This record gives sequence, C-alpha cells and structure tokens, in this order.
Amino acid sequence: MTLCIFEINADPNVTAVVFADIDKYSKMQGEQEVLFGLNSTFKIDHIKMEKKLNVWKIGLSTTAEASTRIEQFMKLQDDQLQLISPLVSFGCLLLNELGQIERAKCYFDKLLHSLPSEHPDIASIQNNLGNVYRIKGDLNLALKYYEEAYLKRRSNLSENHPHISGSLHNIGLIYRDKGDFDRALDYLHQSLAIDEKNYPGDHSNKAITLENIGFAYQSKGDLDCALAWFKRAFDMYTRVLPAPHPYISSALGNLGSVYEKKGDMDRAIDFYRQRLEMAEECLPPDHCDLSSYLNRVAQTYKKKKDKKT
Repeated sequence: MTLCIFEINADPNVTAVVFADIDKYSKMQGEQEVLFGLNSTFKIDHIKMEKKLNVWKIGLSTTAEASTRIEQFMKLQDDQLQLISPLVSFGCLLLNELGQIERAKCYFDKLLHSLPSEHPDIASIQNNLGNVYRIKGDLNLALKYYEEAYLKRRSNLSENHPHISGSLHNIGLIYRDKGDFDRALDYLHQSLAIDEKNYPGDHSNKAITLENIGFAYQSKGDLDCALAWFKRAFDMYTRVLPAPHPYISSALGNLGSVYEKKGDMDRAIDFYRQRLEMAEECLPPDHCDLSSYLNRVAQTYKKKKDKKT
C-alpha cells in the first residue's frame, strides 16, 4: 500500500472556498486541524515522491475556477433529490453510480417485501426493479415492474407529475428494446408532453427524453428524424449541464453515429473526436469508454479510407 500526504495551500483571498481553523475544537489536541467547506475545489500543483519517507506528496491550492460547475452540479443533484426519497436514492446510488446491479436488486427486493403496500416509495421501488431487470436484459420482467409502478403512480399522483412521465418513458424504452418502435415512440412522446408542461424551458430530464426519441427513430431507420432529435438533445444538454460532462460527450457520439450511418464520414469523425476529447476531460484515464471512443474514431477513419478505394 502506498501512502499519500496532501499539502494544501489555502489562500484566504479565494472567497469561493470557505475554511476554518478548528484546532481548539478537535479531540486530538495539537493536530492543527482545518475544516474545508463541502463545495471547496483544489488545483493540483505538483505530485512528488518523498523517497526518505516512502510517501507521495500531493501539493494542492484552493481555487475558484470550478466553483460555477460545482454550483451547477449541486443544483442538478438537489433537483433529483426533490423527486427521490433517501430510502430509494441509496439503491439508485448502488445501481447507477456504483454499477452494483445485484446489490441494488437485493436492496430493492428487500424494500418491496418489507414495506407496507401503501408506502409512498413502493412505486419508485418497482420502477427501480424495472431498471435493474432492463440492465440485466430481462425485458419482460422489466416491463412488468414498470407497468406496476405506472399503475400505482396513476392512482396516487396527478396526471402531469414527473413520475408519470418517468414511467411512460421507461415503458417506451422497453418497447424500443423489443423492436416495437412505433409503440415506443408513442410512449416517449407522451412522456415528452408531460415534460414540456413541467419544464417549459431547458431541463436535463427533457433532454434525455429527446435523446431517446432520437434513438427510437435511429433504430427504426429514419436517420433524418433521429438527427433532428439528437441535435435538440445535444443543444439542450449544452445549455443545462456544465462542460465537460459525460452526457454532452455521449450526445456528440450520437450525432457522429447518425452521420456515420448516413455515409458522411468526415462529420462522423469530427463528432467522434469531440466526444473523445470531452470524455478525456471528465472520465478517469482508465475508464473503459475512452478506449471504446478511440477505437470508434480509428474504425471510422478506416471506413473513410476504404470508401475512397
């Protein structure tokens, strides 16, 4: 195991970073403890190996450069938490952020069978079990849970509640995955109609729906419609999300994919390169998507070369 020491240069003139000397409140006297605010951001100045101590010394400086991004991210997170209870959000963390599919399944199963049927989180639990089974590829079981969640939400919520939109959206995704593209588009457009009422302007949830409508048209073979919907989603993502962001990166890839299918390799390569460059900024260097994105650029270059010959 390699040890690290963080050496922080805290500039009091950087007002975006709040910190305080709490040495006199610490249980460990003489520790000279400093507490930093939750939204504090730091810039890496240097990384050096201290051979005598056999530890890495990482020099950091407080900075305000990313404070706007932090504020935007916290707002997005707050918006999500308004719709998800802490009980459900833990399972969502297991599933969506940590990729712990089996643990998430066990967690939601346990909640479903231990909470009373009238508990307000039951529909969200059923919906997330649908998410689990969709990821696992069991579309019929996913559809069963999505439809159960939808019926329960219909009986307990207003017709334009965001959760109703979410259920319609998820059912649409299942029909798209099953190859029933017209039925998928019907559900996705119903979801979008509710999104339009809840979010008259730009919103990340609405951008996701726009994107999935684009995927449905792409799967159906209507590339012009797919391109139009992907462009709308990309434009909205760039307006509501801080760049670089994985969603914006993926949206660039969607545009590249359509142009590749249309035979416009130059534009496809351009979008694929933009996706790769943005992903390199917002993903860890060993993330599997980076090699996949790089490979896609190379493959498209090869297609372009083969097309000329």
